[in-house]
Amino acid sequence: MAALIWRCRRCGWTSPEEGTCDRCLRPFVLDPQSVPPAEDQAGAATPTGAQDVPATAEQGAPSNPAAGRAIERLALRMPWRQQINLPEHGEFVLGRSSDAFRTNGEARSKDQVSRQHARFYREPTGDLYVQDLQSANGTYLDGVPVGGSGSRIRAGQVLRLAQDVDCRVIRLNEHGEPELDGEGGA
Repeated sequence: MAALIWRCRRCGWTSPEEGTCDRCLRPFVLDPQSVPPAEDQAGAATPTGAQDVPATAEQGAPSNPAAGRAIERLALRMPWRQQINLPEHGEFVLGRSSDAFRTNGEARSKDQVSRQHARFYREPTGDLYVQDLQSANGTYLDGVPVGGSGSRIRAGQVLRLAQDVDCRVIRLNEHGEPELDGEGGA
């Protein structure tokens, strides 16, 4: 028997369990593509439980909307000239307890940054987001507080952790090197 997939109608995030999307705080709906067909009275195959799922434009969308689209590779250029690559998939937590901070003497002195300060994650669309993890001194993107709901990150923006760590968001080429295009390059 195939596993059922639950999907957020807003962002497309999937889960193997019924519940609420952690990113959008909206209830998941059953993905009709994951429901095995069952015979109805007329003998036609219909998805079991499909009548319970409201029709949406997203139902025909592929499981991974980013498939076929190149993921923009991004990194943070830290004030001490360290480059921290941001995830191409999944998530990454940055703060004083992360390896990027623990291994750098200048980074360790930034005590306004919380141990787990900000989370970076990819949406199913491939877009990269940053979310403040209830840090004591905040996370800002181009001077605007990020907050707990998250903000999309693009090359050329400035991300500030707490009050004293300004990081430039840079675009990386296929070799993981900063692009020199004037928009987020070195």
